[in-house]
Amino acid sequence: MKANTKIPYALGPDGDLISAEKAGRGAVYCCPSCKRSVSLRKGEHRISHFAHMKNSDCSSESVIHKTAKRLIVEAVEEIARGGSVTLKLLCENCDAATARSIGRKSLTRAEEEVVIGDYRVDVVAFLDENPALCIEVRNTSEVTLEKAQGLGCYWIELDAYDVVKDSRLWRPVASALKPVLCESCKEEARETIGVLDKYGYPRGICSTFFRPCQSPYIVALEECWKCKERIPVFWWDGVPFAQDTPPEPRPRTIQYRYSKQYGGSYWMNTCPRCRGSQGDNFLFLFGGGVLNSEKLFLREGVQGYDSVTISSGRSVFNNFIRTMNNGL
Repeated sequence: MKANTKIPYALGPDGDLISAEKAGRGAVYCCPSCKRSVSLRKGEHRISHFAHMKNSDCSSESVIHKTAKRLIVEAVEEIARGGSVTLKLLCENCDAATARSIGRKSLTRAEEEVVIGDYRVDVVAFLDENPALCIEVRNTSEVTLEKAQGLGCYWIELDAYDVVKDSRLWRPVASALKPVLCESCKEEARETIGVLDKYGYPRGICSTFFRPCQSPYIVALEECWKCKERIPVFWWDGVPFAQDTPPEPRPRTIQYRYSKQYGGSYWMNTCPRCRGSQGDNFLFLFGGGVLNSEKLFLREGVQGYDSVTISSGRSVFNNFIRTMNNGL
């Protein structure tokens, strides 16, 4: 590492991390990585930082990585004292940015370099004595798929430079957590559950989260074209125009029926009130469809619809609406 490479944090005389902005002159400071002495550089016309002496072989990547791990541990310690950390995530359904506060009821302490199963984790946060969250710090390489699947617990991966910039704001670049919904989608989920209860669907038969790995059926609400009631409709692995029998237990309103427009029979959503068939085009293929989402995959080889037609259903529908609005 070059002597003038900027180090944002150093270890103070008490062994705790201290930022260059808060450090005072006259004390002895050490590099968080190699533990060698570093000098404080600050003034009116320069960004405060620490720097190694000449001919240091300590790498900047190592310094940032170790600093980020230490800052995460300190953030969890602050949580245990009654503070909080903000976790920035994307809504599982609409991808809107949403925030979740992590308080002391969630995490009580953290340790660096903890072995979980066959893997060494950068930081593990505990709730009492139980591992609650594995935290990997990305600097030059990301968490491998093997490790992600093998940890067997909730985990997030944070960018090292993001942590150094603000250790109380966690913005995962990858994660395996409980699904999160924004406030709008939470309200929609509550309404959906209410409609399911109204029509007597068993609890646990489907999920309101657009996450196929969580449940064989994903549910959303749609207005029945026939009776105008707000009803539940379902996605499953096999739509659109499903020919294979859907998995059990199957919502009772998914029925095998003939469609004149399609020119054959397939498993389709029907209305629990009036029994009217709900077309797959408007549910899954066309823009604005309540179950038209990149998170919900569609089966290939649909008769009469090639892959290009299916994947571009949104633009086809939008072009149709635009033509209608132009009075053509």
